[in-house]
Amino acid sequence: AAAAAAAAAATPAAAAAPAAAAGAQATHTASDAGADAVPAASAPTIDGDHWSLAGRDLTAVPASFDSAAAPSAARKLDLSWNALRTLGNLEPFAATLRVLVLDNNELDSLDGLPRLPQLTTLSVNNNAIDDLDAFLQCVVAKLPALTHLSLLKNPACPNYFFNKDSDDYRRYRYYVVHRVRRLKFLDSSPITAAELKEARRVGHLV
Repeated sequence: AAAAAAAAAATPAAAAAPAAAAGAQATHTASDAGADAVPAASAPTIDGDHWSLAGRDLTAVPASFDSAAAPSAARKLDLSWNALRTLGNLEPFAATLRVLVLDNNELDSLDGLPRLPQLTTLSVNNNAIDDLDAFLQCVVAKLPALTHLSLLKNPACPNYFFNKDSDDYRRYRYYVVHRVRRLKFLDSSPITAAELKEARRVGHLV
């Protein structure tokens, strides 16, 4: 009778063991899937060739994207209103990207930016960029087609947001136009013929 009771007690435990193992396996599989899954923040909003990851509280560009479309299909990428501090992981966009919007982040440089040979427009308004020389050196080296640039509300852009006067801003424009020769539009206004002429004359002295 004792043996029968022991056998009866062992039967539920024995049955539970495979179930527990199966549960552990399922948990492990789910954990693995979660580790490999793309976080929801990296699922872009796509409208034609315009990709947006604006307002996702990102501190870095996602390493992968939860989308049926490839990044190479994007011509415009909006990463505004995040908390970006670096610009790595943009390589999948390198061949085709033409517009990059980085407004309202926490960037103090273009650190991590790959070469984007097709990019014509870069907007980095309201960041923390304070080293204009380093910024422009990166622009010249990595964005050879750039024609439109906006740096408003950065320490490197001397305007009324940072208690600078119009003469400071004018000199800044001459210097930027001198360094980035293809520019047609800077900050909130186009580059005039008079500015271009003066930039060629004094830009290197600013």
